[in-house]
Amino acid sequence: MIKATQETGIILSFGLLAWGLLMDLAIHFNLQCAFWVLIAVLAIGVVWAMIYWPWPRITRASKRVE
Repeated sequence: MIKATQETGIILSFGLLAWGLLMDLAIHFNLQCAFWVLIAVLAIGVVWAMIYWPWPRITRASKRVE
């Protein structure tokens, strides 16, 4: 449980870092360009979470308990 919380914290901190960088891009460059970059980063993050998130380990553990 602690490891999952640490992983969530790491993901959130990287997400906040990416958000800050995108807002910096939005200020210095074009706002619409930064918006599309944000959409692309969110899509990549969702795919990464679906592949690497430890849900299969949790479901296997719950099946073993039964």
